Amino acid sequence: MQNRIVATDLVQYYRDRAPEYEAIYFRPDAERLFQLEELARALRLWLAGRDVLEIAAGTGWWTVHAAAVARSLTATDINEETLAIARLKPLEKVRFLVADANKLDEIPGRFDGFLACFWLSHVSRSELPSFLHRLHGRLEPGSRVFMADNAFVPDFGGRFVEEPGSADTYRVRTDADGVEHQVLKNYYSEDEFRNLLQRTENLEIHIGPCYWWVMYETPSSQSGVD
Repeated sequence: MQNRIVATDLVQYYRDRAPEYEAIYFRPDAERLFQLEELARALRLWLAGRDVLEIAAGTGWWTVHAAAVARSLTATDINEETLAIARLKPLEKVRFLVADANKLDEIPGRFDGFLACFWLSHVSRSELPSFLHRLHGRLEPGSRVFMADNAFVPDFGGRFVEEPGSADTYRVRTDADGVEHQVLKNYYSEDEFRNLLQRTENLEIHIGPCYWWVMYETPSSQSGVD
């Protein structure tokens, strides 16, 4: 049967993938596994002792790393199906909430740390500056932010698609039923990150062969936040 491409709702896509999602962290690829360890180590060092808000926590893979060092952690995701898996992990100091990452003002609590892993690539380029503005306004001055995602690898993660007239890019992935899902997947260069985050403090950008991660602090005064 010929594959068919569907316009993919990312919420439903990850809801359906919840039981199998963590398999991506066990691929038999030494370079990727080494970089994941580097990423996890950087995350733990940067968020130690903080009251952390995590968005798109999914099944809690990165929640485990942050919870090991954070003072407190609020792990959110828009899908209860993925959080149900995260809740099974033996985690202390973690509050799980179903919440929309685009409605940060509705999440209760005070936060001086922020975590988002493998989510930023699913944000439209046109919406990213607005999201960062809302995020920085939601966090305490001097908060520490840690974000990570996939670096661009041409032949990894599904067929790469660029659409005429669109600043966004996509990956086409095939599920077990032979249905092809076109998933929003954007990639960023170091220069783009520096432009987006030019008014933050202590910015560090790491772009490796497989993954990138960005660490920075929000300005100590809200007047310096975009």
